[in-house]
Amino acid sequence: MLSLHQRIRSLAPSRVITWVLVWIFALHAASLYLFTRGFLLSRLALSDKATCSPSGPCSLPPTHSKAILIIIDSLRFDFIAPASFNHPDEHHHGVLTLPAELTAQHPDRSFIFNAHSDPPTATLQRIKGITTGSLPTFVDMGSNFGASEINEDSLIHQLTAAWKRVAFMGDDTWTGVYPSSFHPNMTWPYDSFNVEDLHSVDEGVIRHIFPLVRDGGWDFAIGHFLGVDHVGHRVGPSGEAMRAKLKQMDNVLRRLTEEIDDDTLLVVLGDHGMDLKGDHGGDGIFETSSAMWIYSKSVPLATLPLPQDALPTLDTSANDPDAEPSDVVWKTFPDATSPSRAIQQIDIVPTLSLLLGLPIPFNNLGMVIPEVFLRQSASNKLVLDEAMQLNADQIQAYLAAYRGSASGGELDEAWSRLSRLHGLATTPTASLQQKRNFIRQSLRSCRELWAQFNVVLMVSGLVALGMTVPVAWSVYRAIDQAPSWEVISEGVLHRGTVGAAIGGAVGLVVKVVGRSLIGQFSLLQATLLGAVFGSELNVLASTASATIFTLPRNFFHRHTALPVLVLILHAVSYTSNSFLMWEDRLTQYFLFTLLFTSIVISAPTAPTHRLRIRIFGFSLATAALLRLIATSTVCREEQQPYCSVTFYSSSTTPVAPYLTMFGAPLAAFALPYVLHHIFLATSRADEAP
Repeated sequence: MLSLHQRIRSLAPSRVITWVLVWIFALHAASLYLFTRGFLLSRLALSDKATCSPSGPCSLPPTHSKAILIIIDSLRFDFIAPASFNHPDEHHHGVLTLPAELTAQHPDRSFIFNAHSDPPTATLQRIKGITTGSLPTFVDMGSNFGASEINEDSLIHQLTAAWKRVAFMGDDTWTGVYPSSFHPNMTWPYDSFNVEDLHSVDEGVIRHIFPLVRDGGWDFAIGHFLGVDHVGHRVGPSGEAMRAKLKQMDNVLRRLTEEIDDDTLLVVLGDHGMDLKGDHGGDGIFETSSAMWIYSKSVPLATLPLPQDALPTLDTSANDPDAEPSDVVWKTFPDATSPSRAIQQIDIVPTLSLLLGLPIPFNNLGMVIPEVFLRQSASNKLVLDEAMQLNADQIQAYLAAYRGSASGGELDEAWSRLSRLHGLATTPTASLQQKRNFIRQSLRSCRELWAQFNVVLMVSGLVALGMTVPVAWSVYRAIDQAPSWEVISEGVLHRGTVGAAIGGAVGLVVKVVGRSLIGQFSLLQATLLGAVFGSELNVLASTASATIFTLPRNFFHRHTALPVLVLILHAVSYTSNSFLMWEDRLTQYFLFTLLFTSIVISAPTAPTHRLRIRIFGFSLATAALLRLIATSTVCREEQQPYCSVTFYSSSTTPVAPYLTMFGAPLAAFALPYVLHHIFLATSRADEAP
């Protein structure tokens, strides 16, 4: 049997160099895989639906027959906070004051919360969170990127399953994730892609919501305003436009509270907050601190004092080993003079479900908000105790189903602890604190899996990817200096393969023997990381020499110096957020710079007149095409107001022009043919060795 080295030597020279390129590609792919496994968090979205069974209750008697959910996009907590601030901003503090006014007047019917929005703080992920009660990640397995339909259980599904009529108006993201859930005669979506438009969506919601409230015929209505978010992206939270927009929202809510009937529950919330520049998407405190206001016009929701064990205090958390340390119920917003009541944003899902008499969605991880269940039931029991029990049983059913799924191994480490806490929460004498402990510990365990980056895995992937640069360079220099590139390529392929085998075996052994040492890696990840590092280090050790890390003799030749510099600058630009925001214009600038060298340096020094004319002509033609391409733009939110969208068919519809849709595939096939048979027919440069 031939050895590995003999098999490699038996390959044709062209095959050897091809396999070297495949090896380098494999290093890149494996490194990127490790990084993305730590960065692009994922979870399995179960399709189970919560249903009622004769064996026990699944919900509570409803307090209201109807509800209105108002989402004011990017409504940060301090925009409605009742607390005062050391340095108030007149543009967004003390402008939207209705929630604080009614909460002060009716503390049994009006409640304001600082709701924590789990990152990523983007509208699509937050819509999933506030309707399913789950922790949406960058990649929900079973779904695609973008506004793909939500198939897991949700508040919207429970409403339609109970034959409730759901009306919607506002951000069309909702109709993407729930395409068939809204009543066809009570659905008014508006395009949300144009962040330069501050008023069209809001005016559309206002135009439909008040006639809808007066006419009736609905059970649940959703209105999603976008103006506050768009103002934030354009001018930030500290501009006169923000004050005007918040004042408009205050007037809308005042009119709405006057026109709704006594049997309608009103919930107003921000899907996320915004940072000091008006942007969102990350996990900063300004982005994750969203506002929430619950208002019952006539039905008191809190007629009893809050039990001592309903909310954890510093003393109870310190003395209770099962208490969740991160379960903060009072939080001081930056620059505020006093703390405010804090909850998790997904807590609205079980809360709203039980207030409407619906089962809690199956995948929910939120906890009922204690303040709205402080009353006695018909059987003289505390409604909050019954609500917490239903909540705990629902979460246990979800965790058990997830553990039995294909991704159930993710819960292995936390399962014994969560099972013990659930056992304590279901005893006849279980306290509210024990039930709370189980619910919040369950949320924490799942959040560590699905909503927290694996920094160690990310750094490992980046280091492995970074090492491919000196590896590729050393291979290039070794081939450049050797009399026979076939011999060097064969050696690189052999040493890379042997190093991968040894490194993979070491990674596997370390993972099995020292689990605590690399506990943040799976078996596959530890093996793959060892293989990548082993392959890279073995090749570097064999090709390294004093001349390997020197530049080629003609590296800074006048024809090559500027292109190399542009290539390096383009790569370095990806480390700057500012350059990333304007990548489209930066890339065009670099391309024009390269064309300038062709016109000024390459064309005049070409050996023949015909070649000089061709270089000059093709450079000018390319420059003209680049300018033509630059007229078609699709703007990032951060580029506003310095960018205008011109790519789409119209200013109101985000649909690509038909010429682009049908012309691009044809050009992709025709361009290589034209280049090969016309432009390269004379020089035959593509056939050079």
